[in-house]
Amino acid sequence: MSECIEFFPASSDEKAKAAVGGPVMAATNWLDEVSTCVAGELERLGWYRERSVDVSLWAAEITGDGFGFFGVARQFLESFGGMELVRSDGTGSLVVDPTEVQGYRDVPFVGWPARFDQQFCPIGVWDDIHSVFVGSAGLVLTCLDAGYTRRVADSPAEALHAFLCGDRSRLL
Repeated sequence: MSECIEFFPASSDEKAKAAVGGPVMAATNWLDEVSTCVAGELERLGWYRERSVDVSLWAAEITGDGFGFFGVARQFLESFGGMELVRSDGTGSLVVDPTEVQGYRDVPFVGWPARFDQQFCPIGVWDDIHSVFVGSAGLVLTCLDAGYTRRVADSPAEALHAFLCGDRSRLL
């Protein structure tokens, strides 16, 4: 898989697409697109827009394991890395740490790029058992194993809504 550790500006979409082997999410700040509910939940959890964590160790591990590390994954991990995003009703949480994703070396994720036309990067774990991945074009998936992949949302902003505010049954 491609190793791509840069945020692609919108003017280089073709370069980005070639580097990750499929479409990439436009270089917009998808955080501007979160719902009012998500904004409130993130504030409740202590998150702030200027938050940025160093992702260099995660980037090295992710690319070393054969995954791409592209703009949307970098932005998500820089913004939320190391946090546990717990629903206000206590019915679930997203641990944003790609090293918590278990078993991805044993499961044939190699079929995902062809199936979904984008590369994927692990970003964390939902409810301690569902691995969470973000695609280079923004698609967010959860999986329990290769036979149980669930499409959560078409963008990280929509996924945060599903994880923090939406119908929990969509995630299981």
